Amino acid sequence: MYQFSRIVVVGSGYEGTALANHIRDCGFEVLLSGRRSQAELQHDADSIIPGSSAISMRQIVKLDNTTTLVIIAIPLSGVPRLNPCDFAGKVVIDVMNFWPKLDTSITELSQAPRDTSLFVQKHLSQSIVVKTLNHLSHLDIGFDARPQTEPRRRALGIASDEETARSAVATFIDKVGYTPVDVGELRNGRFLAPGTEIFQGGWRSPEQMIRILTKRSGYPSRMFSIEDTMNHTSETHSAKQAIVLINTKRSANVPSINVIEQDLKALGTPVELVQVADDAELLDAISRAGDSVIFVSGYEALATPELARRLKAESQQVIAVSTDSDHLDDATATALRGIIAINSSASKELSAFATSSDTWIVDFTFNSPSTIILPGGKSETVGTFEHETVNCDGVNEAFIAGLLNGLTADWELPKAVRFGTYVASGVAEQEGASLA
Repeated sequence: MYQFSRIVVVGSGYEGTALANHIRDCGFEVLLSGRRSQAELQHDADSIIPGSSAISMRQIVKLDNTTTLVIIAIPLSGVPRLNPCDFAGKVVIDVMNFWPKLDTSITELSQAPRDTSLFVQKHLSQSIVVKTLNHLSHLDIGFDARPQTEPRRRALGIASDEETARSAVATFIDKVGYTPVDVGELRNGRFLAPGTEIFQGGWRSPEQMIRILTKRSGYPSRMFSIEDTMNHTSETHSAKQAIVLINTKRSANVPSINVIEQDLKALGTPVELVQVADDAELLDAISRAGDSVIFVSGYEALATPELARRLKAESQQVIAVSTDSDHLDDATATALRGIIAINSSASKELSAFATSSDTWIVDFTFNSPSTIILPGGKSETVGTFEHETVNCDGVNEAFIAGLLNGLTADWELPKAVRFGTYVASGVAEQEGASLA
C-alpha cells in the first residue's frame, strides 16, 4: 500500500536538519515544514538543506498519503500546537523524546515519561503514528548508516499500532542505512525511550536489540523481511583492500592474531596470516604486502633501530598493537601508520609522537571512551565500550578486527574506531571468543 518517495520533515533543529540532509542523500525527495512563514522555511531549505523545498503545514494534507511520509522532529512540548487536520491520513514518524526540564508543560507525561508516542497519537488522532529514529543521535544519523551490502549494520526499533505502516517504515529505515527491528504496537515505543537499554546502548546489532526487546517487552521482536534485501556475506562486502596479519611470535600479552583473523573472515574481509621468525622475515613480509593494510602483532617487535629506519625509508603503512608503554620509542612510533594501544597508558606517551609525525594512535580500554590521537596531536573521543555483564574473551581482538575492517573500506578513522567498538560489543554479549 505504502511506497514512500517523498519525506516531509517538520522541524529544522539539529535532529530535523541532520535527518533531512541524510534522507536527501539517500535519494528521497525532501520537503521542509514548520510553523514559520513560507519565506523563512524556504531560506532554511536553501541554506542548510540544499536540494530540498519548503512546504507549509497546511499543504501537507494535500500530498498523497501512500507516497508521503512525515517526520516530526520538534520539541515534544510543541506537539499540542500542531493542527491534527494538517496530518490527516498520513503516516507520521515520531522521533521526539520527553525531557523533564524542557517539556514541563506536558504534565500528563510526568508520571509516564516514556509514553511519548501515545501522547503524540492521542493528539494526531487522524494519523498513523510510528515510533522510531528517537534512539539515534543527530550526530550519528549519517555517520552510522551502512548500505545493505555491508555486514554488522546498526539496528533501529520500529513501533506502531498499524502493522502495514510499520512494515512500510521498515523499508524506509532500511533504505537510509539501518536494519529495522519490529518492536510491536505503539506502546512498546517506551522501550526505545531515554533511560532504556536501547536508548543508552548506542550501536546495537539487530540480534542484540531483539534479545533486549523480547526480554523487556515480552513481544516476540524480529527483523523485518525487506524486499530485495541482500545477504550480508563476504561476497557483498565493500572492502577495497586486503589485510595482511603478521605474527612475530615475540610479543607477550598481546591480542591473539588467530582470533583477529577469524573475526576478519567473519566480517567478510580478505585476510592473509603470515608467520615470521626474525627481522629479515618481518621486513620481507611487509615488503610483499604491497598496498594491503598491514597489521603486526606487538609493537615491541618493531622497536629496533634498523626496522624503524627501513620502515620509514620505504614509507610502509604498518599498523601495530601496543599493550605496554615501556617499549615505545620515537623512531618506531613515527615510522608507523598507526598504533592501537590496548588497555595501557601507551597513548599518553605516544601523543607526543603524533604531534610531530603522520602516525595516529587509538586507545581502547574497557569502560572508557576510545581516544583517537590524530597526526598533529589533535585528540577526539569516539564511543565507549561499556557492559554490565561481559564475556571478556576476544573483546580486544574483535575491536582490532572491526577497526581494520573499516580501514580496508577507506572509512575515516573515527568511523572505523566506532565500528570496532560495536564489533567488540557483539563479542561481549555472546558465548565464545570470536565472531566465527
